[in-house]
Amino acid sequence: MGYPTAIASMFVILKYFWQMCLLRAGPDKIPAQPRLLAAALVSYVVAQILVALLTRNENSFELAVRIIPVEIIMLGLVTYLLLLFLKLQSRFLPTYTAIIGCDIVIVAIQLPLLLIMQNTEMPTLILFLNAAWFVCFCWLLVIIGHIYHRAANVSIVQGGAIAVVAFALTLTTIYSFIPME
Repeated sequence: MGYPTAIASMFVILKYFWQMCLLRAGPDKIPAQPRLLAAALVSYVVAQILVALLTRNENSFELAVRIIPVEIIMLGLVTYLLLLFLKLQSRFLPTYTAIIGCDIVIVAIQLPLLLIMQNTEMPTLILFLNAAWFVCFCWLLVIIGHIYHRAANVSIVQGGAIAVVAFALTLTTIYSFIPME
């Protein structure tokens, strides 16, 4: 595959991630290719480290390096176990790729909010930006719930509940095993 074809394919996939973020599509059109998942995971790691470097203190890089693998593993584990339990494990690659890809889109939306928050002293603006960041986070939970709904043939409410449980398990694991300095 040449560069123009690869770039065109990436734009198609990014557009599809955006459609999933708008709840207009599900993970069923994402190719079940390990290379695509690997590319999404690398992009996710880069995006999260970029956020850590640009928006936090000097210890954030080391903390991000410890937290990111836990996030990746826990989200993958919850997704795989859900699909295994429902005997739909063949849907794991596209489902997990869709979740990681949509997370990258939301991180790209949150990054400017975080950067502005870091560089302003206006309390009202900070309050607004915190609220906008929280809305993005809640929307990510809705997106992940929608992806679970479509991939696992569960209701949208069940999908949302699974997304919240996955996030809670991830946070519990992080705070249980990673010292926050």
